[in-house]
Formats: sequence, structure tokens, C-alpha cells
Amino acid sequence: MNKREISEIKKQFKKDNNAITRICGCYVDAEKQIRTKLKEAFFALSEEEIFKYYEIFKKTLSGSLGKNLHNLEYSIHDEGPESAHALLMKLREEKLADDETVDAFFEKVIETYDHGENYYIILIHSAYDIPGKAADGEELFDASEEVYQHLLCCICPVKLSEPGLSYNEMTNAIEERPRDWWVQAPMTGFLFPAFNDRGTDIHGLLYYSKNPEALHGEFIEACLGAPTPVSFKAQKEAFQEIEKHPESNLLLPIGKDISGQIVTYPLDQMPHLLVAGTTGSGKSVLVHSFIMTLIMRNYPSQLKLMLIDPKQVEFAKYNLESHLYCPVISDANSAIVALQKLCDEMDRRYSVLKQWECVKMSEYRAKRKGREDEMEEMPDVVCVIDEFADLMQTGGSEVAETVQRISQKARAAGIYLIIATQRPSKDVIPMVIKSNISCRIGL
Repeated sequence: MNKREISEIKKQFKKDNNAITRICGCYVDAEKQIRTKLKEAFFALSEEEIFKYYEIFKKTLSGSLGKNLHNLEYSIHDEGPESAHALLMKLREEKLADDETVDAFFEKVIETYDHGENYYIILIHSAYDIPGKAADGEELFDASEEVYQHLLCCICPVKLSEPGLSYNEMTNAIEERPRDWWVQAPMTGFLFPAFNDRGTDIHGLLYYSKNPEALHGEFIEACLGAPTPVSFKAQKEAFQEIEKHPESNLLLPIGKDISGQIVTYPLDQMPHLLVAGTTGSGKSVLVHSFIMTLIMRNYPSQLKLMLIDPKQVEFAKYNLESHLYCPVISDANSAIVALQKLCDEMDRRYSVLKQWECVKMSEYRAKRKGREDEMEEMPDVVCVIDEFADLMQTGGSEVAETVQRISQKARAAGIYLIIATQRPSKDVIPMVIKSNISCRIGL
């Protein structure tokens, strides 16, 4: 989800909106004992309570993407019938009406959420009738095509108020103020399913953490069933620790640091790369810089490039390059054939590696030194696909299947992918491909 999509959901939490159907709550003490529960229609609450809950819901969708808010994606293996994902789907389908299912979720949270103090779990079901949009961006409320049914969970610390003095109107005196247990702003929460491309995406969710370094990995894996995101601090440290790798032939320039120095990283350690950006964002410039860097750092015997260019004009200038694995490809049918041949080459390379008892290409090349006559030279192959959405639209499942195979298996065979597209949404890049391309650049 991006900022605009998050903002669209946040706008639903206001007085004149009736999207929330049901609310369930569970108050837990420091010993993980349940003190009280709440299960009722949301609008059965008093107006003051509803207003306070709205403030909590908005807080759960606030903060910076990548720091407080994390987009989590499910792989095929995370969505089994007994998985945490299946429990969330059941809660959503039942609209929190089944007490047994709700209690099972609360018990799972209490078991895995480590806080050490009192806290309040809030779970709501909401149904957002997504309005259509005109060409000028204006919302058309009478042109709805989908209802976004979702859950929002908030985990709020409950703390004893500070001691102090207050004025008592009944006795007309200053007295000691009674101490109460106050529900604080949420420290953890999630929105399921994700709201991507203004539609329901059951293969993702949005996770919130008030403290960017306290992500509660055990809770995420057990209750949400998704991989734990990398914390903001860890991302920052990893980026700062990226060093130049002069020994790598597949070094790519990925940007500049705050001092203006070029930051690089080897493609063979990624091992595949997804580049996304709208028209005019600089996506093509970045892809060209990758191609030129690879050409400059490698002899044709060390590297071969497969360039797939549905626009027909972006990669035409490389047609005379001796580094090409095949001529630049500009139509879908030729792309399908070329990708299938690349899969065949991948399988052939694995047969050669098996013959020489090697697990990956680096081992093979190390063994080949001094035995060049016996062992064939196998250069790295980098397949660069521009405008992947257009290729998927024309090539469909055949393109998806071959790219999926390459993304899953080709790394050890010395074959790598660089995919460029305007928006890497679920209908452009299937989840099974996206899950195998962990390195991504957004422009």
C-alpha cells in the first residue's frame, strides 16, 4: 500500500461513516490473564466512545512507510488451510460474528505478544464500498465496483494515570485525584487484507509499529503468518555498510550516499532485481546505467546480455554489441521463445555442474582454473526485461511460467534477471515471481 491508499482508508474513520460493522476487544493484564472482553455492534457504543476509537484506528494507520508502516506479503507457503493467514481470512469472512474464532485469535495474540504490562486488543470488521474514479480523479460514489471487507487490529498499552490533585465540584474542595487505567495510543496493529490498487489484496497486509525497532517478530510470524520485516535501523545500517566489490564483475550502481559517493552492489548477491517507477521517474536511465556498467566491466566471454524491449526503441542501440546473448527482442512471441531457451540453458548448466560435482557457478569456475581444455567456459547471463507489464499483457501465462522458473532456480547457474515495470502490482507481477525477487528499487 502507498500513502494515498492508506489515506483513503483512514478517511473512513469519521462520524458520518457507517462502514464498521462490529468491534471486539480483549483487556489483558501483565500476567497475560484476560480481565474483560467486548463484543458488539460498533454503533451500539456511545458517541464519545466511538470518537475515541476512531482516534485509535487513525493512529494505527499513521507514520512513515518503511519505518512505522510495513507492507507484508504472503507467499504460497504462508497460505495453507491451517495457517495464520487462514484464521485471518475466516475472521474476515465471518465478520467477527463467531465468538469461538475471535477467542482463538485473542488467545494466539496473548500467547505470542510480549509486552509485560497491561494492554487492550481491539479488532474491528469494516466494509468500505470503494467509489469509482473519473478520468479527472473525482470520486464517483454511484459507480462502486467492489466492497473492501477488512479487519483492523490495534494493540494499545493500558497504564495507570499519574497521581495528582483535582477539584471536586461536589465537595467544593481540592482533593487527591483518583487514579484510573487509561487506554493509550496503539503500539502495534495491522490492516488485513491490504488495499492495493484501490482493491482487495488477500496476499498482503499493512503492519504498524509505533516503535520502529520493536517489531515483535514472534507475534508477526505466529498471528499474522507473514515474514518479519526488516526494521528501519537495520535497513539503514545495511545500506551504510554496502561497500564496493571490485572483485565482482556484476557490480551495479544503485545511487549515491549523503556525501555524493556512488553506492554499488553486485547483482550476483541480489540475485535478481525489480525496478519500478512511473513515466518520467528515471527508470529507463537507471536500467541503461546498469547495462552500460555491465558492458564496461566484462569481456563478451564473461557476460552475455538478453535484452527484451516491448517498446522496440529503448534497447535498439545495443544491437551491435558483442555482449548480446541474442539480438534485442521486441515482440512477445520472440520473448517467450527466448525465455524458454534461457530455461533450457539453465537446465543444461545444472547438468554440467552435476557432472563436475559443483553446487554453484563460482565453484565450477574455481575448479576450471588450469583445466580450461576439459571444462567449458560458461559466462554470466543477465536478462533485462523492460516494460514487463506490456510483456505480461501480450505473453500471459507463458511469460509468467518461464520467468518464475528463472527467478526460482537460475542463480546458481549464473543467470540473473533485471525486470523494469511502471507498477509492480499483483496483476502485473504474480506473487510467486515477486517473492523470489527480494531486491527492489522504487523511483
